[in-house]
Amino acid sequence: MFARPRASQKLLDDVSVDLEHWLVQKIAWQMGLMETGAFVSGDGKGKPRGFLSYPIAVMGKPEWGKVETLQSGSEGGLEDSDVLVDVFHSLKPEYLSGACWVMARSTLSQIRKLKDKDGQYLWMPHMSEGVASTLLGYPVIICDSMPGLIKDGLSVAFGNFNHAYQIVERQDIQLLRDPYSAKPYVEFYATKRVGGDVVNFDALRLIQLSE
Repeated sequence: MFARPRASQKLLDDVSVDLEHWLVQKIAWQMGLMETGAFVSGDGKGKPRGFLSYPIAVMGKPEWGKVETLQSGSEGGLEDSDVLVDVFHSLKPEYLSGACWVMARSTLSQIRKLKDKDGQYLWMPHMSEGVASTLLGYPVIICDSMPGLIKDGLSVAFGNFNHAYQIVERQDIQLLRDPYSAKPYVEFYATKRVGGDVVNFDALRLIQLSE
């Protein structure tokens, strides 16, 4: 990834804040959004390959190179709490420590309404700052790069991503200052190299919103 913002030399001389530091923060934020999208659905061509880009297999019938997936039984929705329970129990015990749910906010808004057979909500909110809310006892990561409530969407992921997905980074953002190429402006050329791919399909499960 790269970015090439520019600022006038006059602004750099007069500004009372560290403009380079501010630019790096803004660039890092945007690159972080791009990375997240690629880790979820990237095609692997000049970018990380996302875990949703792989073919799917029927849950309980594993095939290497495919992610085991359970159909929700409801087009564009998730109305049966048993689907979540089945996905949870399909993950091998050695991967449960450190596992989490990943979904978009729109999906979470529906899941928060689900109850178990005793009428208790599956979603357990935490009021303490810095403590994640849980679903079936495991933290929920909100990621709007995941598909929302759409038919055939792979809208919910559950697994241990420390085992399932490998991220590699060459180093942090590199910033090159160029005061010559675009006078009277100073260009800041920022670059970052990152990759990612699924390395363990046993540690990941998906829910697809379809019959």
